[in-house]
Parts: sequence; structure tokens; C-alpha cells
Amino acid sequence: MTHTDLLSSSDTARGGFTLVEVIIALVILTVGLMAVASLSMTSIWQTRRGFDLTNSALAAGQVLDGLSVLPYDSVLVGSYADTVSFGPVDYIVNWTVVDMTDSLSAGGGEIKRIYVLSGGGLTQTNAEPFELFIYKPGDS
Repeated sequence: MTHTDLLSSSDTARGGFTLVEVIIALVILTVGLMAVASLSMTSIWQTRRGFDLTNSALAAGQVLDGLSVLPYDSVLVGSYADTVSFGPVDYIVNWTVVDMTDSLSAGGGEIKRIYVLSGGGLTQTNAEPFELFIYKPGDS
């Protein structure tokens, strides 16, 4: 085989990739890596949001626990707010106390409704609202 025979051999006999094939492969790889990166960022954000939502509900639970152990007459009608911290993050807890004695049918007792909503954290996520009813029996 002479030198001229090697030069005239067909391109299919040579191994390797063309420049177009390499560029197409790099574009496909880039699109795949961008999809994985986007999925990772979404996962991190959703994890943070879930963390804030859980801590927001815990903050509301702490306020409800504190209010549930108070004597009935110590829970005053009105709107209130407090800050509850979990580590370096603060959560704002708002609660409203409403006297619902007028809507109580019979029995001569008293009832108050406490509506609690908390939110905050890095994603400013609000927990579901919570309600607590406290009852003071009437004199029988």
C-alpha cells in the first residue's frame, strides 16, 4: 500500500467524529445539564418552603398552646401579634380573639373563638389558619 492509497481511502474507513457531531452532542449535553440544574434549584426552594411552612405551623401551635392553658377571663378580646424565633429565622404570629357568647344557643356559658395565622421565614410562607374555641360553663 502506497502513500497515495492511504490518502484516497474513503472517509468511512477513518474513525472519529466530525465537528458537526461534536457540536450536536455538546448542545444535547448542555440542555440536559441545564434541566438537572433547574430541577436542583426547584428542589432546594421547595425544601426551604416546606421548612418555613412547618416552622410557621409550629409557631402558631406554640401561641395556641399558651392561650389554651390560660384562664378563660385572661384571654382578652382583640387582635394581637407576636414573633416566634426558630434559630435565626423569625415567624410572625397574628391572632384574633372574638367573643361568641351571643351565638351560643342554650346553657348560659361563654365561648371565645381564637383565630391564629402565622407566617414568615425566608420564603414568607403562611401556614394554614388555626382555630381554638375556649368555653366557660355557665352557673347551673
